[in-house]
Amino acid sequence: MSTWLKNNVLLITASYAILLLAFTVISERSVEAANDCTNTSNCKVQVSFIGEYLEDTCEISINDGSSSESIGLPTLSTSELKNDAAEKGSQDFKIALRLCPVNRTVLLKFVSAGSTTPDPATGNLQNEVAVDYSQNVQVRLRKAAGPQMVVGDATSSQEYVIPSTGADVTHYYSAGYYAKGANAVTQGLVRTTAGIELVYQ
Repeated sequence: MSTWLKNNVLLITASYAILLLAFTVISERSVEAANDCTNTSNCKVQVSFIGEYLEDTCEISINDGSSSESIGLPTLSTSELKNDAAEKGSQDFKIALRLCPVNRTVLLKFVSAGSTTPDPATGNLQNEVAVDYSQNVQVRLRKAAGPQMVVGDATSSQEYVIPSTGADVTHYYSAGYYAKGANAVTQGLVRTTAGIELVYQ
């Protein structure tokens, strides 16, 4: 009789969003003028800070729900994950950005959250470690077109181009089991958590 992976869930939450502000320091004096200050205790140099504040940030909706949802993965036999790097049991989901600042490009990235951390070797979400939890199994995230979304990698992102109308923008993803290493995947539960990070350009 085959053994199985059961009651498995991927939690995705908008754990935090980052609003990037570009600040530039500008000296209003020339190098020669600044050098004149070397022997002056009361010398002043003007400095300007140039930044940008976004009045609005996006709302995140996962599968037409909130910004914190669970993605159920199917029950599989462990025999389907016998080989290293085997992938099975993919489940599609979607993430929409709503009420965003218009005419912006927003980058969505997956990051670690909760008690689990990504595997730096595979870029996958690792399973929680506890009694009755499966071993040697991870969860891999992909874009709808296939490329992997590497968790915790600053260069791995999905671009959301927000139109001038401010309409919602939706992209699709998938999550699936991934066998890690030469040891067999053991039966048990799979539970892992990913955070969402938004970078406003």
